[in-house]
Amino acid sequence: MIETFKTFIKENQLFDSNSRILAAVSGGRDSVVLAYLLKEAGYNFSIAHCNFQLRAKESDEDERFVMQFADQQDISCFVKRFETKEYALQNKISIQMAARDLRYEWFQSLCVSHGFDCIAVAHHMDDQSETFFINLIRGSGLTGLKGMKVRNGLIVRPLFFASSEQITAFANEKNIAFRDDSSNSQTKYLRNKIRHRLMPVFTALHENAGQGLQKSLQMLAGNHALYETLLKEKTDKLLKFEGDVCRLEKTKLKAFDASKALLFECISRFGFSGAVISDIHSALFNQPGSVFFTSSHRLIVGHKYIEIDLLQEKQTEDILVIENETQEILEPIKMVFEKIQRDSSFSVKSSSAVAQIDYEKLIFPLTLRHWRQGDRFKPLGMSGTQLLSDFFADKHFSQLQKEQALLLVSGNGDIIWLVGYRLDDRFKITDDTSQILRIKTDEGKIV
Repeated sequence: MIETFKTFIKENQLFDSNSRILAAVSGGRDSVVLAYLLKEAGYNFSIAHCNFQLRAKESDEDERFVMQFADQQDISCFVKRFETKEYALQNKISIQMAARDLRYEWFQSLCVSHGFDCIAVAHHMDDQSETFFINLIRGSGLTGLKGMKVRNGLIVRPLFFASSEQITAFANEKNIAFRDDSSNSQTKYLRNKIRHRLMPVFTALHENAGQGLQKSLQMLAGNHALYETLLKEKTDKLLKFEGDVCRLEKTKLKAFDASKALLFECISRFGFSGAVISDIHSALFNQPGSVFFTSSHRLIVGHKYIEIDLLQEKQTEDILVIENETQEILEPIKMVFEKIQRDSSFSVKSSSAVAQIDYEKLIFPLTLRHWRQGDRFKPLGMSGTQLLSDFFADKHFSQLQKEQALLLVSGNGDIIWLVGYRLDDRFKITDDTSQILRIKTDEGKIV
């Protein structure tokens, strides 16, 4: 088994004789066999043991066993105790998830502080099969069904070539002592139910059931690699990023046969998953305006786009006061102010990034602020006033566009300019205008 072990490591380029390896050892059969093989094969490694303090005296005995094993084998050993139940409660996650988070966070920190090149864990062939069924039951997509990788970042799995039966036989042959975890025989956890109830029935269905499942998993992994490549090409075309905002055009998404699956691949990176994605997909075919949240992002289903932005603190109403002498501002949008005298060479420019205003109609100081419900202005060319909310609706502004919309306001409260979109008719240049305030923006984009 040692030669097979070394060959598997070499073929999968997990590490070499010069690598510094951190081996996760619980004290159970699989991890102790992993440490034994690493030692016999001559690799340079240290042991890391986590005491999650979940099984009282039994957990402490596991810790002592691992420390004694390391001492007998002359292997350096790191041990850490965790308040796992408290961590799970504080973070509102399961005990199993808490243990996983704590374990890998500590392993990563050991790699940084002690210069380890990789973290060897004792997952084997049967663990891969169990993971497949766990993800199948939980409704995972192809990403979950392909199972665990032989190498995933710093994590390496040198025992992936071996079955549980082969590892047990090797431990018996070499008379390797290990600890039995009593929780492994309990069926209150899903993995143990699959291990003790499902797998015996599955393997009894056909003599090659286990081998067939492993072959399927290998094919799924290959299919997934191809799928990821093609998917990236598709999502790169669909997703458009502008600062912290991501936009996804609805018509292009809906034109795709598997639009819900594609939607999942596009937005799961922002924390959206499960039933929420089904609700978002349904919202594509309803009236726009639905809003969805994760802990970090907000998604808005608009008229034309799905828009996703980072959650931020509520913006203050009044942003900036602009005095008569102000020549330039840089935030929240770049603006250059220029007072010019009208002469025969002057011509009115038509540009969303430039406003030309009758200077004598202004009351300083001016204010640059976000719009408020109830704001009215007189859009250039209109005879009457209009609510900004109605103007937004007429022009199909998205929720983000409305939130980011800036108003330049005169000292008496009259709106001068919906920045980057429309000048107020009351401040337009007429035949009587002699002085002009010209304002240039950075293409109307908020920074």
